Amino acid sequence: MRWFLAILIVLVCVVGVVYIAGSRQPEQHLATTSALIQASPDAVWKRINDVTSEPSWRKSVKSAATAPTQDGHPCFVENAGIPLTLCVERLDGQRLRVVRIADAKQNFQGTWTFVIQPGDTSQTNGKTTRLTISEDAAIAPKLWRGAMLLLGYDRTIKSYFNDLSESFSGQKAQS
Repeated sequence: MRWFLAILIVLVCVVGVVYIAGSRQPEQHLATTSALIQASPDAVWKRINDVTSEPSWRKSVKSAATAPTQDGHPCFVENAGIPLTLCVERLDGQRLRVVRIADAKQNFQGTWTFVIQPGDTSQTNGKTTRLTISEDAAIAPKLWRGAMLLLGYDRTIKSYFNDLSESFSGQKAQS
């Protein structure tokens, strides 16, 4: 019984510390990360825009499907444990894509901006891509903000990079 009580006290203290740390963080954050993908910019562009194929290469995504447009923007729903509606706010050629969380009932809101550039063409005959993703988001729950402070605000971006890179080369992304 003492072990159980000790474990319970430790868990309550850890949750309390994470909550307090989260309450001291602003709701809004910006996380930007870049990686080199072993595939051509055209191949990367096609892969990231084919949202219905995400479950075949993104480990956390269980399903993805197109959704009705919102304000003229194409939308899709991806399910990585919870269904999340996203809309493509902006496309600029094959170099810029901005995706917004369009589900107002979530505890977080924001955008992901994808910037695609050719990688080091001198080394790979144009078959690498420098992909930069910026997450401009707000997290309402203080406990979640504390958890993200510990795990890293760019955690989801890095996971996305690794899954994308492995889908082309079988290797994790290079920073």
